[in-house]
Amino acid sequence: MNKLSVYAVPMLFMLLASGCATMSELDVKDHAAIAQRVEARWAAINAGDFEGAWSYSTPSFREVFPKHLYRMNFSQTVLNRLTAVEVNSYDARAAVASVAVRVMSESTKQTAQASGMGPTPDTVKEQWFLIDGEWWNNAKSVSYTHLTLPTTCNLCSSRWSPYH
Repeated sequence: MNKLSVYAVPMLFMLLASGCATMSELDVKDHAAIAQRVEARWAAINAGDFEGAWSYSTPSFREVFPKHLYRMNFSQTVLNRLTAVEVNSYDARAAVASVAVRVMSESTKQTAQASGMGPTPDTVKEQWFLIDGEWWNNAKSVSYTHLTLPTTCNLCSSRWSPYH
């Protein structure tokens, strides 16, 4: 064994081990706490209580993004029933958990297209931050209106479409 491999192998092992050390498991208490917060936030969304849902956003988000604009992130024509909360990963150093929220999306307006479709499953990926002992949703200013029922493409049109 040459001199380089004597030092390189242990260094490589330490580097890999330190990279893996950033990911850890949530303890039972933290897992229950994040699941409770996710469920409460989605209950507020489902009830149309967007101010209540906004209150689960990180403190820094709430400082710059007002409640009345937050409601525009959600579709008023889709009901999203929470079916499961799954914590996919947790980075203890960054205090960030990646959560998969499983919902069944259903149209609240019975149009001809949506009436025969029934509920549609969807997964929303969220990040939750542990700040001062409390879990907060990373409420980016992104739209949740993608949680709508599928549309038949041949009925879609836009002013840029050749079929418009």
